[in-house]
Amino acid sequence: MMITSPQLAHIFLESVRVIDPTSGMDGAFNVVIDQGKLSYLAPVSAGRPHASVIKPDMPIYPAQGLWLCPAFTDLAFHLTEPGFRHKAPLAGELLAAASAGFTQVVGLPATQPINDAPAVTGMLLSMSAQIDRAVILPLGALTEQLLGERLSSLRALQLAGCVGVTQDQSPIANPVILLNAYRYAKTFDLTVFSCPEDAHFSRLGCVHEGVMAAQLGLPAIPAAAETLAVARDIALVKATGVRLHFSRISSAESLVLIAAAKAQRLPITCDVAMSHLSYDETAIAAFNALFHLRPPLRSAADRAALVTGLVTGVVDVICSAHRPHEPAAKLAPFAETEPGMAMLDTFVPQWLALPAQGVSVGRLVASVASAPQQVLGQKVHQLIIGESVNLTLLNPTCRWRYDVDSAASAAINNPLMGELLQGKVLATWRMGQEIYRDARW
Repeated sequence: MMITSPQLAHIFLESVRVIDPTSGMDGAFNVVIDQGKLSYLAPVSAGRPHASVIKPDMPIYPAQGLWLCPAFTDLAFHLTEPGFRHKAPLAGELLAAASAGFTQVVGLPATQPINDAPAVTGMLLSMSAQIDRAVILPLGALTEQLLGERLSSLRALQLAGCVGVTQDQSPIANPVILLNAYRYAKTFDLTVFSCPEDAHFSRLGCVHEGVMAAQLGLPAIPAAAETLAVARDIALVKATGVRLHFSRISSAESLVLIAAAKAQRLPITCDVAMSHLSYDETAIAAFNALFHLRPPLRSAADRAALVTGLVTGVVDVICSAHRPHEPAAKLAPFAETEPGMAMLDTFVPQWLALPAQGVSVGRLVASVASAPQQVLGQKVHQLIIGESVNLTLLNPTCRWRYDVDSAASAAINNPLMGELLQGKVLATWRMGQEIYRDARW
């Protein structure tokens, strides 16, 4: 995909459906964006804007049936640079993120070198600025080299620009080290992103301990590997007061524990990966390595519970957990393949399938727009006259075929390759600049 310099948004969207859960806005509006700023916003019932509002050179788009939402934020994004450019160049992946409606992505620290020092954080921020598409918000490593032994310089990482810290999917086995890490993070009001796993249970497994693992004879990871870690983390939140975000929750029992912790008003939030809202363990039939994920896909009952958690608000955020791979990474026997799925190209079609399962449109938009910003402690994007726009425009009914030619991401480790999908982002604006526009729009 060709990357050109972002341009300031300059457009009149006529009769577009504006969905902004923070302000309670959901209806047909006329919207004018002039030089990157929102200059007019009124219900269609108020009539067309005065001619003076629409500049002579301003494109006018009949937008009936399109959605205009606050721009999306992704809380779990695997960075391919530095160190893994062979999987997919970072510039292309940040443009692909913009093509999925994301203006900012929380970059996980398992790069090479690992982001456990301010110099690496600075390098990531510099790369992000040079690429100038979806912005990287780096997470620092909780321990040096993610080894779970010596704490990283958390304050230095925070000052360098990290929005939080995480051990990612390298669990700390020693609870004393974890307690000290949480105390350290609390001292500087740093949010800890926890991918809950018990190291002893999850070390050798690759699939959920269930029917499919038994049928295929694959080493399994029980749901208890996650729930034990969730219970431990909740106990440590009570002990330290640290702000904790559970990342990529996969089991129903974990949500029960998180709901109880939220009822006690503990500073806890959580997200679920789009893949775990879409698939369950039956997808690994025939040893399909495209569904080798971590955490693993769990039972149909677990998947249903995750969707229900999104409906009830126990699940705050949907993340992409985008993890691109080169083809060879998925060609070994199942247990030896690399876990992860490239999710950016299919994120919106799969996200748009959730209302049919009981998720309201307002909750749907909030889960990728305002909720992740609240987790990060950011000012939430809204449609406010005179302010630079951070918006995603999408067509929820557009049908298109996902193939190598239409893919925005260079990675194609996604099981929907070749399928006809519904729903497409048409444009994404960040701080008034158009960082993505669909070529067919």
